[in-house]
Amino acid sequence: MKKAVTIILIILTIHFWRYISISESIFKLTDFFLYILFGISFVVVYQKKDLRFKNLIILFIIGLILNAISALLNNGQSLNDTLLSLRFFYFILFYFFLHMIDINRRDLEHLVFLFAVIYSIFYLVQKAAFPRIYFIENIFADRGTIRMRLVGDGFLALAYFMLLNRYLIKRRLFDLIMAVFFFYIIILAGFRTLSASTVLLSGFIFIKRINYSIVNYFLVAIAVVLFIGLLQLRSTSSIIMEMINVSEQQKKEGEKYIRKMQYNYFTKEYPKNFTYYIFGGGYPGAKGSYARKMLRLIGTHGFYWVDLGLIGFFLVLGGITTLALLWISFKAIFIKLPPEGIYLNVYFAFLLLATNITLDQMFRDGIFGVEAIVLYLIDKYRDDFDKWELSA
Repeated sequence: MKKAVTIILIILTIHFWRYISISESIFKLTDFFLYILFGISFVVVYQKKDLRFKNLIILFIIGLILNAISALLNNGQSLNDTLLSLRFFYFILFYFFLHMIDINRRDLEHLVFLFAVIYSIFYLVQKAAFPRIYFIENIFADRGTIRMRLVGDGFLALAYFMLLNRYLIKRRLFDLIMAVFFFYIIILAGFRTLSASTVLLSGFIFIKRINYSIVNYFLVAIAVVLFIGLLQLRSTSSIIMEMINVSEQQKKEGEKYIRKMQYNYFTKEYPKNFTYYIFGGGYPGAKGSYARKMLRLIGTHGFYWVDLGLIGFFLVLGGITTLALLWISFKAIFIKLPPEGIYLNVYFAFLLLATNITLDQMFRDGIFGVEAIVLYLIDKYRDDFDKWELSA
């Protein structure tokens, strides 16, 4: 029953992968239901011990509320418009619901794998069908691939790191094959920062897990051969070459490079006063003048605040919200976990590296429900680790 309920709620937090036939009114209704449910779960488990991220999540929510007030005072956007536009952000409260039902750690990890498989299938279906659209998302035919990140992509990298780590511990070939498959989907997506962060942190897991022995070297050799074979595929190699070509071209653009112009605008012209650095200018939403202004920046100049990653997040959502998000991330990265749980540390490192100042991976639509799952799993692994230390 717990697994079935959790599956349903995960689907609701990612809005059914934004399947095009489902209306916005359905999403609003399901969001309202989730807010009530997660609010109740927060009250129920508030006094529970070992909720290691409780106070930081509360700080994050306070930052969002203050951001809505800033949007009203600085840009005339109503509280209602801002708070409703932030609806994906509130799904981090899923963390409290998971603690309320106390779902088994292994069951939840199985669901992570399941949703990564479903995402991969949907990605391949949408890629094959393009230009026909099945899911509402920005989709680009460039860099040698169909470049897109459907809502729910957070499960893909999480499952990849989980299976890679598990393979190096349990040495099951199935885990390695599925990890390579998920890595292939990440490469197919065509995002340089995501691909580079995945490769870098894969190396970290290898170094962390591999001890000096002939068997372990053999396992590494198998993994390397599979990854090299994957990179030799025509589709994969062409994507990588296109990524390199795009990077070289952007270097040549110099000061005319779009992200440099975005940076100059959002750091020098966008902030009206010092409150932007504390509370943010306000998350743009609905159809008011502020939201229209931000849309004009996109239409006229191609300026997306999310393309500045954490810098854009800081200026639009504010210092308090950014502090809470970074604090959650660093705590998740550096908290000590048993070997089976190290992939959770790595996942938040991945989010941080992938987001930096060029992408919105850490705060994009659908990601906060995944982050809530990771934080819950960290708590469960840490509980087991504490019991092991006491018994030892």
